[in-house]
Amino acid sequence: MKVFVVETGAPVPPFNDAPGEVIVLGRRLIDWQKEEVEEAGLEWATEVPVGERYILASDRTWFTRGTLARLAEVPAGRLRVAESAWRLTVGPLQDLTEPDTYELAVTSGEPTFEGLEPVDVQLGLVYDEAPPLHRAMAHAVADPAPVSENGVLQIDHWVHILLANRLAMAATIHRERRKFDELNVLVKIWKMLGIWLRAGFSLRQGALMQALTSQGKNCRVHPTAILEGCVLGDDVTVGPYAVVRGSVLRDGVVIDEHAVVNGCVLGDGARVDRRGMINLCVLYPGAHVSNGWGLQFSVFGREAFTALSAMIYDLSFKDPIKVMKDGERVSTGLYFLGAAIGHRAILGGRTVLGYGAEVPNDATLVGPAHEALRIWEEGPGPHRVVDGRAKALGRQTQE
Repeated sequence: MKVFVVETGAPVPPFNDAPGEVIVLGRRLIDWQKEEVEEAGLEWATEVPVGERYILASDRTWFTRGTLARLAEVPAGRLRVAESAWRLTVGPLQDLTEPDTYELAVTSGEPTFEGLEPVDVQLGLVYDEAPPLHRAMAHAVADPAPVSENGVLQIDHWVHILLANRLAMAATIHRERRKFDELNVLVKIWKMLGIWLRAGFSLRQGALMQALTSQGKNCRVHPTAILEGCVLGDDVTVGPYAVVRGSVLRDGVVIDEHAVVNGCVLGDGARVDRRGMINLCVLYPGAHVSNGWGLQFSVFGREAFTALSAMIYDLSFKDPIKVMKDGERVSTGLYFLGAAIGHRAILGGRTVLGYGAEVPNDATLVGPAHEALRIWEEGPGPHRVVDGRAKALGRQTQE
C-alpha cells in the first residue's frame, strides 16, 4: 500500500518554515514521515496513486508507523481518534475540521480530505503515572497521562513542535518496551546480559541507564559525565561533570562542563554552555544556550542564541497559558509551557520572557540597562548605579 503526502504550505510561526521542515527528534518532519512509512512496510509515493487504495496524509501531520498500520486496515475514511483522552495529550490548538479528526486518511480518489467520512481508529492508549510533584505543580501534569506507541498530531503551532517531540520519545520508548516483552525468554536473557556487560557488571540503576545510551562515531564524552538513556549522533562532545538524561543529541552537539540536559532534543551543532540547564526543550540545528536560570519546555530556532542569565517563565499557577494564534491570544490548555525563540534570534543577558511568549526570527532582545554601569561619578563612596551612573552616596548616606 502506498502513502502520498500532500503539501499544504501552511507555515508554522514564529519560524515560518514549511511544516515538513519542523524538527522531530533532530530531523525534519518529512524525513520522519518517510521513515515511519518504510518501517510500517508501506511505500512512499511521489505521485498520486491511481486506481488503488492509498493512505493520504498532509505535510503537517505527525504520525507513527503503528498508526499507519492500523489505518491501513480501514477500507476508506479519514482517521478519527476513538479515544477522547487523546485530547488531554495534544491540547486544543490544532486546526481540525472535526473533533479528533486528522489529515490522515485512506482513499482511492483525489488527494483531498474533503468529503471523506471519519472512521474511528484506536491508538491503544496506555496511562503512565506522573512522577511525584510538589502540590504547587501537580495541576500542570495529567495524572495518569495517556500515551501510546501509536500517535497522530497536526502541527499548526510552535507548541506542537514541543508536543510532537515528546510524543515521538514516548512512542519510541513504548514500542521498544513492547518489542522486548515479545521476545523469547532466552533472547531476553541474552540482551540483559549485554546491558549488564556494558554497565561494567553493575546492577546500579544509574550504571544500567548509562549502558542504554548509544553513541555515534567520534564522540568525546568525559569520564566524569553522566549519560543515561540517550541517543548520540556523530562527533558529539560532552564535558566534565555534565548530566544528560533521556535526550537525543544529533551530530556535532556540544554539552559543556557541569551542564544539565534532561529530556531534550538537540539538532546538529547545537550547544549548551557550561552550567547551562535545559529541560524538555527542543533546539534546532546551531542553537546555542548559555548558562541561564534554567530553561524548560521551550523551542529554540536555528542559530538562535540565548545569553547568560536570560530567563523564561514556564509555570502558571492559576489559568491555562495563552499563546498568540491567528492574531489572538488563545488557551493552550497547558499550565506548563516556556517560549519559542525564532531562527537566528538573540536573547541578551537578563532578558525575561513570560510563558507562552514568542520571539520572531532575526530579532534581538536586550535586558534592562538602568542598573548597568556606564559612567562613574567621582565622590565619596559607596556608589550606587542609578540610570547607568555610579552615584556617590557618601558615608553619611549609607543604607
